[in-house]
Amino acid sequence: MAEQHPIMEILHSGASLRILDPQREPLTAEVRRIEKRLQFTFPESYRDFVAFGGLNELAFSNAILSPIEILKEKSRIADRDLIPFASNGFGDFYCWRQNDQPEPPVYFWDHDGGNATPVTGSFTEWLRASKR
Repeated sequence: MAEQHPIMEILHSGASLRILDPQREPLTAEVRRIEKRLQFTFPESYRDFVAFGGLNELAFSNAILSPIEILKEKSRIADRDLIPFASNGFGDFYCWRQNDQPEPPVYFWDHDGGNATPVTGSFTEWLRASKR
């Protein structure tokens, strides 16, 4: 039996609160356009998450941002090296630090203190921990 892709495994685990809205699924071209504007290559796991329709899955404890939302929210963080990819709804973000790692660790950025604290080693690990 073939092993399931880790992102698909996460998306298919537990109850789903998936919305069927094709407008919410960004195209690969949009992902590339935002990466170019940010001068940051999203982790492959995030690109897979977007490609598999993960942005339509609401069964995560935090709102995972689309590429265009990432670009918009980045301006709210004073630390220019942080790329936000999810929001907890209270002004805090989960981020990647801009670097050359293909699967960078995840940081929690607290808007009150402006501090970034390491949370997990990758987006995939963070997704597993965030699934309701």
